[in-house]
Order: sequence, then C-alpha cells, then structure tokens
Amino acid sequence: MSIRKDQVLELFSSNPEKEFSFNELVEFFKVRTKPRKKLMPFIQSLTNTGFLYRLGKDRYISSQSSAAKAAKEAKGEKIENIEDKKIRESKDNKNNRQMGENTSKEQMLKQNQKQGHKKEKKQDYRRGARAGKSTNEQVIGRFIRNIEGFGFVSPLEEREDIYIDKHDVMWNGIMHGDMVKVLKFYEPSKRKYYGKFVEFVSRRESHAIGRVIQTGGVFSVELRKTLEIVMIQRGRLSRARKDDWVEVEIKKWPEGRAPAYGEIVKIVDADTYIVLKEFHLTEEFPRTVIEESERIKEPPQG
Repeated sequence: MSIRKDQVLELFSSNPEKEFSFNELVEFFKVRTKPRKKLMPFIQSLTNTGFLYRLGKDRYISSQSSAAKAAKEAKGEKIENIEDKKIRESKDNKNNRQMGENTSKEQMLKQNQKQGHKKEKKQDYRRGARAGKSTNEQVIGRFIRNIEGFGFVSPLEEREDIYIDKHDVMWNGIMHGDMVKVLKFYEPSKRKYYGKFVEFVSRRESHAIGRVIQTGGVFSVELRKTLEIVMIQRGRLSRARKDDWVEVEIKKWPEGRAPAYGEIVKIVDADTYIVLKEFHLTEEFPRTVIEESERIKEPPQG
C-alpha cells in the first residue's frame, strides 16, 4: 500500500486525543515491507514541523491533544494551536523566501562582480595593465622598443624612463621612435613606475632600413635592431629579394594585432646606409659642394 504524508496527518487530526504507537500505525496503514523506511520519514517530518508530538519511544499523538499540551507545559515548551501554527509557518515561509531571494540577489551580485572583475582583469591584461596605483600624471616621451616586445618611454622633462608592457605595445600598435602620451602608475611591490598608453603625439619617421624576409609567398621587412615587422604590399617589392637590405616606407601604421604595411623604396648597402643615417649624412653631395669642386682647376703639370 502506498502511503502519503497527508494520510498520516489526517489520521491524527481525526483522532486528536488518541495515542498511536509505531506498530499500530504500521498495522493501520498495512505496511508489510520495510515499514520504517516507508512510514517513519512522514512521522518524523510531522513531528519536526510540530503537527505531532512524541510522547516516548515510538509513541506519537497530535500536538493539539491535552496529553501533548500537558507534556509541553511540564517541559516548559510553548503551546500553539493549529491556526497560530499555520500563521507562524506562513510568516516563516515568507521570511525564508525573502531571505532566499536576498541571498540569491547577493549571490548574483557577487557573481556578476566576480565575472566583471575577471573580464576587467582580462582586458587590462590584454592592454598591459599591472597591479599599481595611478598617479593621475600624464607624461609625453619617445618610445624605445626592446626586441622582446616591451619598451620604455623616455620623457621629455624627466630623467627616469617609464616601462611599457609588451601587451600595451602590441594592442596599441606602438613602434620604436613614436612620440606618445602615457598615464603614469606606481607599483609599490617593485617601487617602480610604469605607464599605460593614452595616445600618439606623433609617429616615428616613416622611412626605415630592414632585411627582406619571406614566409611562403608573403614578403615583409624586419626592421634593424628592433625586429619590428612591416608587411610589404603585393607588387611593392621593387625587385628586392629575400635577405636583401632595403629602405622601406611605412604606408599604414600598426593597429591592434594588425601589422604595419609599407613598400620598398630601394635596395641599399646595409653598412653604408647605417653610417649615413646614424651621422645624418646624405648619399648625394649638396649642390654648393659640387659647384665649388667644379671651380677648382687641376694643377698644371710640370
């Protein structure tokens, strides 16, 4: 026979003064197999919620019975009638629901904050953020790139260079020689300053020297010293081949993960070109020098 909780409650409600032993309940409901497993959970639930009262071992009675009330008084327990109990339970359920809703809202808020923090942390990581405090000071300087990808901003008005993380360099397309504005941060754990990119003041010189490299059918120029890559647009090789040293003109600056694009101006002798550029010399003599040389006459032969 299948037993329901409301059947047990109905039995005690219709016999409010009658005491039932567990065996009597088993016999009444004709539970033939595993009686404690099938019946006892309902009895314990009704006892815990206050509808039944346990007089002794395996003896139960309605909590509204005189025997139950007398036992409660003897123990100093509070006596409630059915209506008061229903009202109290209704309030308790309402409070529990409100507490559950508040808890759920708090949990959702904490979860959203946690997710937002993770997202912000991820975005900051992509932009090269570190654990530091902003000084609210913006500094302008020239960017000096390391071959590993990170670099330093050499301020115009300060002696100490400001470190720039490689992720900040990559995601903002900063190149060696760019004049940039950065927001200055202080990192207490390392007692050092670092910067976060704000904007470009001016881009580096568009002409540079590098070596032609080839990956499959794609050509690019690896710039000297910094190893920055400038992609070469199709048809702009100017007869240059792999491993040639060339002068390249940057036509499109890098942005995010998109590399710089340019075209090859001419093939150069690397050593000569480097000397000319480092000492700011030109490959051709100025017109005044040429004119002066033409006025010089060869000495007479004796």
